[in-house]
Amino acid sequence: MEIYVVRHGFSAANNRDNRGKLAFGNKNASLEEDGIAQARHLGQVLLTQHGVDLSTTTVATSTYTRAIETAAYAGFTKYAQYDVLNELEPGQTGIPRERVREVIESRDFPDEVLDEIDKTLENPPKEKIWITHGFRIAALCVALGQDDQFENLRPEFCEVRKLVLPTGPK
Repeated sequence: MEIYVVRHGFSAANNRDNRGKLAFGNKNASLEEDGIAQARHLGQVLLTQHGVDLSTTTVATSTYTRAIETAAYAGFTKYAQYDVLNELEPGQTGIPRERVREVIESRDFPDEVLDEIDKTLENPPKEKIWITHGFRIAALCVALGQDDQFENLRPEFCEVRKLVLPTGPK
């Protein structure tokens, strides 16, 4: 099955000016003005380049505010939220937040991260479009063996990536 994975728009959780503040990394952080613009552009890209009817297509999102808001500002009217699309947090992965970039650049994900991705792939969202988070998308690309398609493994905000999910048992 082909899916489109999308990193959410720029949010207060991603704004480096918020380091040390409650908003940085917070699952309830909202999109910032740039993120809203990115999400609106995402809607146009999905419509014009991928033929997605935003008014009838159900999109899968993480449960984080920034992913849900990205779907709404893109123009989706139907969404389903999934915990398995939430960001991979340090408690799940054993990787401190400050080392995430290093892990992505090395493309050498620890077993804890790949185990979390396996949980997603064992029972994936049924929707064709997933709005999720950068670290999860990077790990998903590696776990699927499709990372060689992308020079930068961590996607830009609102970047659309086409991936192919396995159809049989692992």
